[in-house]
Amino acid sequence: MKKGKRAYSEQAIEEVFRERESFLVVGLTGRIGSGCTSASEIFAKDARSLNLPHAAPVPHMKDRGFQNQQRQERIIERYAMAGHWQAFDIVKVRDVLTSFVLENLGGFANLVARLTGGRQGDLIQKLKSEYCKWLDSDNSRRVKKVFQKGYSFEKMIELNIDLWRKMEDNHHIIKTSNITSRHFCFVAMVLPEISNMIRRLLISEDNFLYTRTYQNVGNIVRTFGELDTSGNRDIQEPGAIFCVARRINYIIKMYRKKDWFLLSEEEQKKQEIHSSPVRIVIDSIKNLFEAIYLRDRYSAFYLFAISVSENKRQEFLQAKDFDLEKPELRIIDYCERPSEARKAYQEHCKLRGRTPKTSAGDALYSFFEDITCGSYPYGVWKDAYDNATYTFNMQDVEACIQNADIFINNNKNKEELTKNIVKYVCLMMHPGLVQPTDDERCMQIAQTAKVNSGCVSRQVGAVVCDDRSNILSIGWNQPSANRCNEVVPCLYRNFEDCYNKNDQMAYSELEREDEEFRGYLSSCFSVDGKDVYKDVIKEYRKRLQGLPMTYCFKDLYCDFIGSRNQVHTRSQHAEEIALESSNQRLTEGGTLYTTSCSCELCAKKALHYGIKRMVYVEPYFGITEKHVLGFPDADSPDEGQMEVELFTGACHRAYTQLYSPIFPIKDELEMRNVSFKKPKKQKHHDQPDRRKGRKQKQAFNGAG
Repeated sequence: MKKGKRAYSEQAIEEVFRERESFLVVGLTGRIGSGCTSASEIFAKDARSLNLPHAAPVPHMKDRGFQNQQRQERIIERYAMAGHWQAFDIVKVRDVLTSFVLENLGGFANLVARLTGGRQGDLIQKLKSEYCKWLDSDNSRRVKKVFQKGYSFEKMIELNIDLWRKMEDNHHIIKTSNITSRHFCFVAMVLPEISNMIRRLLISEDNFLYTRTYQNVGNIVRTFGELDTSGNRDIQEPGAIFCVARRINYIIKMYRKKDWFLLSEEEQKKQEIHSSPVRIVIDSIKNLFEAIYLRDRYSAFYLFAISVSENKRQEFLQAKDFDLEKPELRIIDYCERPSEARKAYQEHCKLRGRTPKTSAGDALYSFFEDITCGSYPYGVWKDAYDNATYTFNMQDVEACIQNADIFINNNKNKEELTKNIVKYVCLMMHPGLVQPTDDERCMQIAQTAKVNSGCVSRQVGAVVCDDRSNILSIGWNQPSANRCNEVVPCLYRNFEDCYNKNDQMAYSELEREDEEFRGYLSSCFSVDGKDVYKDVIKEYRKRLQGLPMTYCFKDLYCDFIGSRNQVHTRSQHAEEIALESSNQRLTEGGTLYTTSCSCELCAKKALHYGIKRMVYVEPYFGITEKHVLGFPDADSPDEGQMEVELFTGACHRAYTQLYSPIFPIKDELEMRNVSFKKPKKQKHHDQPDRRKGRKQKQAFNGAG
């Protein structure tokens, strides 16, 4: 009976972990040149071709120093190579966008003509020619086997339209009568190949053309729900925000039936449709709401942020023949960072007509001029920048990175990148397999600290450690207050109260009494000399639906004086508070962890406190690295200069999910029937008790 129980527990625990391993979805995000494609290729390798670097040997007892990293690597390597690592299928977001392109090839050709001034010629005919060449090659043999006939370019376009229509009509379950092996073959093999053809055609014209074209395709599709290139459509479709994410979700559903789709028609008739293990990596997500959509549907979805230092990124782009001096590269960067692009666009509008365009900046000037004029296809951009809606329908890599689950600093060392990817996949399959690193532990506390901030612009958390990773202090950005007054975060300040001089302790004398500033506030609600304050506030209340009418003083004041300066913020920065709460004697040689790379002022303060290393998650595009990190010592190059590193590790919900064991490891070993204790001898019922017999004999002898 006992033996049977152990056998059952062994099978049960295997089933628990098999269920976790059978469905994993990973999304990749990062700026162009950061290495998302390299990461996806690692995910797609099987265990044999993974070439996982062998962990260091068992540390010798005479070895000094910290060896836990080597021990961790050995555990991960053994687990991965014990049959747990399986290759992932790659789903490219560009292929999903191509599915929208195939629904309106003529409109796509018009878009390319607009971006190139008509230089591309007959794009559709060239694409058909490329497709025919591919059909004649050996690479299309499997496609021909599935389709047998009817695999012309026109038939594929029809199949593409039919697939998404059927998925929209019946998205809860894939029935055999609706979705066939042809549909799956098209998604898994034909659609990626057509994407590659389009990419080659556009790159042959210009290295930047492919990226810029697909950035426009994505923005238009997320705005209207289709590739509408007429330029006459003004009404945005709110539901279009998720149209790309929905198609990604449909593809995931198709891959859940992958093994069945790959059967022959005769075998399919003999078997019922069944689910397959799913491991998918999505390359690459650059809109936050696409990640949110998938995260809401799958608890096994994790967003990886692949980042790299700017110097490494530029080296990579140069190696790919990107001319870094060209304004086109700055345009691509602006497209991935819409908050910065919006500032540049607003500056362009202010200086328009007063600043002559230079020969070096013609493309950049024309880019913002096209947006300002609202010409096709940039009317979508203009609306997004004017109304600050870019987060919904445009690429926003910064927002994706801020909301990632796992961060990997890709220093272009493929071995390190491979080890990090394998480690986190193993933790997805078996949480608690290894412990968090010191960096993860400290950064998770900084991430937790930042939610205490009442800043309405950006929450930031910081942790200061000594040179042995002992935490000295924690901070988050918030306003200062003396002992006689409480901290009043911006979240609790209401524009109505400020304007009407209510709750006066929450507002400064400048906001309440300064005549020039009060005059500026009044002018904001004056139209043709008429005060429209009450009407505007009434409309704002309706739009906010009970939300507080908060405002950022720094933004308001900078607009008032006509210049931007971070000195005018109400809050102290998180790093500043954490450093000032530390004992400077203990911070020498320590580490500053911050959820956002420190500004110049905080970096200078960190240097003053003797901080040796700064680890951050979100990049801050200032002059910190180039200006205030100090200089290496002439005799000891490793001394004197503060190191700045992108964070590598799990954060937010992933930290808890990956490092919280399903069972305590001690209990798991017992359930797997693994014990290192000396086995106890089993007592048989028919065996006489020798001690009892001995006592009876003694009693008998005594009686005699």
